[in-house]
Amino acid sequence: MANAKSDPEKGVQADLDFHLQVAYATKNQLLIDLMATLALRIEENIRETRKHRFTDSNRQQETLNEHQEIYDAIADKNSDLAKHLMSQHISRIRSELHSSS
Repeated sequence: MANAKSDPEKGVQADLDFHLQVAYATKNQLLIDLMATLALRIEENIRETRKHRFTDSNRQQETLNEHQEIYDAIADKNSDLAKHLMSQHISRIRSELHSSS
C-alpha cells in the first residue's frame, strides 16, 4: 500500500489485497470463501472510502498506519488485538462514510 500512494488504482488493489490476506490468515475457509465472493463489492467500498478519506493527505498515512497495526498484531499472533484493531478500523470507516452521506 505504501508503494501505491501516488497511484489510486494500485492503492485500491493493495487495500483489497490486504483485507483478503487478513481473511486468508484466519484459515477459516468459510470466511475466505465469503471474502472472495464479496471481493467486487469490497473493492467498490474501498474505492469510495479512499475517495472520501484521501481528500486530506494526512488520512492516507493514517490509513496506512491502521493497516500496519493490524498486520503487526496478526504477525505477533495477537488475535485479540488484531480483532480489536480491525473492528476499530471498520467502525471508523463506516462512521466516516455515514457522516459524508
